[in-house]
Amino acid sequence: MATKRTIRIPDCSTAEGVKQYIEQRLNDITEYKEFNEDRGGHFELLVLYNMIDDDIGAMLDDMEREAEERAKQMAIKLLDAGVTEEMWKGRRF
Repeated sequence: MATKRTIRIPDCSTAEGVKQYIEQRLNDITEYKEFNEDRGGHFELLVLYNMIDDDIGAMLDDMEREAEERAKQMAIKLLDAGVTEEMWKGRRF
């Protein structure tokens, strides 16, 4: 009989926490052959894990694009105001 592993339940209020929990369950099912039908199977968890991982990646990509767009808009405003990069840097430091 395989020894059951104690699962540390991460903060599941975030996507990263849910992803960690699923990763732990996948490890339990794979390594310890622990399977309860009411908790779902390996492939169901694997699909869910991959979907969440993809969504997190997409969210980070969106955030990066938004940050780049904000930087471009700021550069345009500075150019329109006649502020050079040297002037801007001098004011910030």
